[in-house]
Amino acid sequence: MSKKSIRAKGFEIEPFKIFEVCNAKSAYTVLQADVKIGLCLPCKINVYLKDNKTFISGMRPIVLTRFFPDANLGDLPKEVDKTIRTIIDNAK
Repeated sequence: MSKKSIRAKGFEIEPFKIFEVCNAKSAYTVLQADVKIGLCLPCKINVYLKDNKTFISGMRPIVLTRFFPDANLGDLPKEVDKTIRTIIDNAK
């Protein structure tokens, strides 16, 4: 839900933006392993302002193996995690 959508409902929120990151090949691979992983796609990176400070956060794809222990994901969660961390680190 966007800040505009939240505001339209009568709620105020400090500046907040969600960026969705998707790689079709990686998404296809994890969906083949367990279609329920679609609940976690695409990977999201949040940029928000709190107390006049900018924060950048994202869900770590390495947690997928905790939520979906029977899915054989190999090293893919680590590889995607590295990409997400690189994006966040380079944005700081």
